[in-house]
Amino acid sequence: MAAVGLYRCPGNPPWACVLEGAKGTYVAEHHYREGGYQPNFDTLPWESDYKAAKEKALAAARSYPFPSVVQPSSIVKTGK
Repeated sequence: MAAVGLYRCPGNPPWACVLEGAKGTYVAEHHYREGGYQPNFDTLPWESDYKAAKEKALAAARSYPFPSVVQPSSIVKTGK
């Protein structure tokens, strides 16, 4: 699986959070650009915007009206 950039953070130098499989790491901007990571560093959202969007999506998923689960009232015996 190829590594992918999630978001960028300000700093000296700026850096990006990169996810490769289940492993996350932080990479300085120049290493990100030289390493050919995708998407382009300039198009990565800022960390605060990324985390706000992620929280908004999680809140929407938590509030989704899932149908209630109906428990069977009895177990049907097949005679086998």
